[in-house]
Amino acid sequence: KQILDSGGRRTRKGRRSWRRVYCVLKDLSLAMHKDDSVAAVAAASPDAELRVHHSLAGPAPEYTKRRHVWRLRLASGAELLLQAASQADADAWVEAVNRAAAWLSAQALPAPVGSQPACAFARPLLPSGPSNLPIAEQLVRFREQVASVKSELQSLGASSGDAPSDTSPAAQPTATPATAAASPVVCPVGGAERQRHVAFLQHELVRYRAYMQLLEAEIASAAPTPA
Repeated sequence: KQILDSGGRRTRKGRRSWRRVYCVLKDLSLAMHKDDSVAAVAAASPDAELRVHHSLAGPAPEYTKRRHVWRLRLASGAELLLQAASQADADAWVEAVNRAAAWLSAQALPAPVGSQPACAFARPLLPSGPSNLPIAEQLVRFREQVASVKSELQSLGASSGDAPSDTSPAAQPTATPATAAASPVVCPVGGAERQRHVAFLQHELVRYRAYMQLLEAEIASAAPTPA
């Protein structure tokens, strides 16, 4: 069920219905098939395909109409609710999608320079191609991003201590995930652009911390056990 379109715009009511699909995650591609038979999935092109680079998956506890629902926010700002067969399956999907994004999301590019006002918030560009960095270097990059985002939040006079802990629209921005800008411009306190900027950066902390946690666990599990 799609609830937000690209850019974070609310999906029209007629397009927010639930559809039954069979999902296959491979690298940064989440393929969706109408037929769940192994033969059909192997032989046919998917009915829909999502790129999960720079995405963030998480629980959707505020959605109470169905059980075992999890949330997926894409780099484009689009957002979907997906229902799994069980809570264990939902948790597994969240971990699998976030792991793929953590392992394979490439370095974001600086926001394009345009004629927008100085206080206008511009989103960085998010390459959909995979990263070639080893996992340890990915982890270093995410740690650097966390430090950069916290510094920029401080420059905006916003808290960098406790970022929102879920991916619901109420707690998260409608901007897409990306890296923080290198030279922030302080906008008037309470301005709409500043609010969007702060919410975006707080979401960045959630995303990068989730990535870091997964990569740290991967590295720890691969480390040799002391004799």
